[in-house]
Amino acid sequence: MHAALKVEGLQVNYESRRWAREELKTEFETSVDAYRREEQQLRAQETALAAKRQTLEVARTNLAEMRLTREQLKADLETLRAELALEQQAAAQERKLASDPKAAEAREKLESIRKRISVMKEERTLRRELKTGGSAVRAHEEQKKQQEERDAFINQRWGGAVDATSAKR
Repeated sequence: MHAALKVEGLQVNYESRRWAREELKTEFETSVDAYRREEQQLRAQETALAAKRQTLEVARTNLAEMRLTREQLKADLETLRAELALEQQAAAQERKLASDPKAAEAREKLESIRKRISVMKEERTLRRELKTGGSAVRAHEEQKKQQEERDAFINQRWGGAVDATSAKR
């Protein structure tokens, strides 16, 4: 249109049609104004799009951080659940052992057997000392030393505390 308007005359040829110069000039100015408005709208929309892209990127970053945090929390929760299950099993095992009458009876029998064996050993040691002319006190001290060594070995080997009756021996 602009090139057609540069030509002199009252009539102008544009797109295989004859136009009055003023009419084509008015049409051209209207088209230019519309084009400028559309360019401004385009720039505004591009600015809005850039802002939305930036917002989207921030949202994606936040989402990734939230997912990571969620996964960490899930892992922590699973760890806590496993620890709780272990504690519950240990507590149940302790209750079972403490309340088991057969285990208590077996412990009593073992303790009774230990006492009888201890008495038999002491009697044998004393008899041996008397035969050899040794001192009963020295024999008792040696027996006590042997018992302490035995208790220390038991504690070291099995980690169990020596009960009060075996400590008296």
